[in-house]
Amino acid sequence: MPEAGTYDGRINLPHSFDYGIVEFELNGEPVGKQFNGQLDNVVFGDGVVFNEVQLRKGVNHLSITNVGRSTKPLGYKLGIESLEFTRK
Repeated sequence: MPEAGTYDGRINLPHSFDYGIVEFELNGEPVGKQFNGQLDNVVFGDGVVFNEVQLRKGVNHLSITNVGRSTKPLGYKLGIESLEFTRK
C-alpha cells in the first residue's frame, strides 16, 4: 500500500461445482464473511467485502483458509477474480 490508513476492500471469487468454503484474515485478523464457493455451474462476479480495514504502508498479508466443503462438491478448490482496496 502506498499509505497506511483505513480502506474498504473487495475480493471477487467465482463459484464452481468443485469449490470449497473459505475464510479470510488480513494481517492476522479475521475479515469479511465466510465464502461458500460451491454451485453446480461456474458463476463469476460474487464477492466478499472487507469494510473499514486498517492497512499498513507497504506489504500487508491476506490469508485465505479452506475450512471445508458443502456435502455436494467434488473438491476444495478456490479461484480469485480480483482483489481491490479503496482508501476511505
